[in-house]
Amino acid sequence: MSEVWRTVGGEDANTPRTHALVIGTSHYVHLPDTPDQPVPDDGRVTLGLGQATTPATSALIFATWLDEKYHNPDAPIGTIRLLLSPSVDEWGQVDSLAGPDISRSSTANVKAALRAWKRDCENNRDNVAILYVAGHGIQLTKDDSIVLLEDFADPNENILQCAMDIGSIWRGMNNAKAAKTQFYFVDACRIKPDLFKDYANNPVGVMLDEEDSGTITAAPIFFSAAPRSYALGEPGKGTLFCQALQDCLKSYGVDPPDTNNRWLVTTSSLLKRLPVRVSELARKWGEQQDAVPGGLPVDVAFHVLKNPPDVPLRITLNPAIASAQASARLWDGLSRRTLFENVRFEPDLIREVPGGNYLLAVTFPQNQQDYRNLEAASVIAFPPGCEMEIPV
Repeated sequence: MSEVWRTVGGEDANTPRTHALVIGTSHYVHLPDTPDQPVPDDGRVTLGLGQATTPATSALIFATWLDEKYHNPDAPIGTIRLLLSPSVDEWGQVDSLAGPDISRSSTANVKAALRAWKRDCENNRDNVAILYVAGHGIQLTKDDSIVLLEDFADPNENILQCAMDIGSIWRGMNNAKAAKTQFYFVDACRIKPDLFKDYANNPVGVMLDEEDSGTITAAPIFFSAAPRSYALGEPGKGTLFCQALQDCLKSYGVDPPDTNNRWLVTTSSLLKRLPVRVSELARKWGEQQDAVPGGLPVDVAFHVLKNPPDVPLRITLNPAIASAQASARLWDGLSRRTLFENVRFEPDLIREVPGGNYLLAVTFPQNQQDYRNLEAASVIAFPPGCEMEIPV
């Protein structure tokens, strides 16, 4: 099946559009519930894997963001193809994972959707192509990435017949008709099972023909995990990579306003902030996960925010004891719009404010002589956050 989950734009090939293919596989037909359970002695190769708990959730979260929040004035959303195979656990955690318009991430469905997505992307060279794939992943060399699909471990197929070769797809999308701007998000482990040492050749089922005529401008790949490492997830909330990506798209990975006063998420801002955010989330769980880049990471805009992002603001007074008597006012120096006033420190002043440049006043009661009022300190509230210590 290659049905489109969402069609937003029209069929006019003269109008550049963004075309997305989003795939999430948590349920695997031929794998046991857990890696330690026995499997039938019928020749299937499971690589010691069981069911996953977060990839389908993550793919749905990303597809929903594309549908509701993605904004690119130069190439608005045209189509979103979504294929999901949720696990039993996910059915009970995320109601919207089920739907008559959502295809399963079987090999046949993925092949059809991949070809249809490729054709749509090639309708106009100014189109934008987006591929997001989440599921169990492996690698055979230090540079490749292979993501397993719903029917992986079919005993009647070659080991990797029901899998996607991301490197082949990336190279196959670099042709004379290809969309010049492309983005790839690979949300999967990149482990190399010892089993493959015994094989001379492991053909992968879902690939693209590769041409030697590519002229793409930018095609970064954002891998959720470094080579030979695992990707982590949180049931009900998706993978840590997906959570970090959502944080970056909302605020954490937004660049300061450009010369046209636009707040952008770009290749470079994702390269800089996404790995940091993934690592921060992993450390909260006492784990380590390192997201790494690949592909052709030329700096281009990915997402244009319609409004300034909300930026965490934290203001501390020095000495800290002064906060017991202080109150603050924050305003926009150009529009004179007041964001807040008469706000007390507890002992720090913590707020979220729309990104921008502001002025801050800190005042004390008239009958105290230990601290001085602050009339108008400059506050630059840019992502990922603004922290200030103010001597009084």
